[in-house]
Amino acid sequence: MKTREYYVAAAAGLIGGNVSSFVKWGTEIPFPPRTPDRPIPPLEMLDSLGINANQLTYVYSEHMVNYGSALIHQSFSIFFAIFYCLTALREPLIYSIFRPGNALEALICLGATAGF
Repeated sequence: MKTREYYVAAAAGLIGGNVSSFVKWGTEIPFPPRTPDRPIPPLEMLDSLGINANQLTYVYSEHMVNYGSALIHQSFSIFFAIFYCLTALREPLIYSIFRPGNALEALICLGATAGF
């Protein structure tokens, strides 16, 4: 494999991971994945690592936003999208199943696999 292909795959994973993260985040507004009394998994992970998640907040338009949770959410999507793209270069089976014809199809494929 050429080095350039790895850079292209990593860039596609970065773009696809961001897009899929925002799509997933946007669908959680009308369709919450959990009841209000259940804890949010990224915040629980930060608490288990000894990071006080309540300090990782800011106020935007009179809404409190926890950027610690948002960073964990975004990082997971980007990491797994890049991992998928780089693995698809090395594993012919993955590449042959999801062989994109152009950049738009690649982003749709990544959004479908990494974000949901």
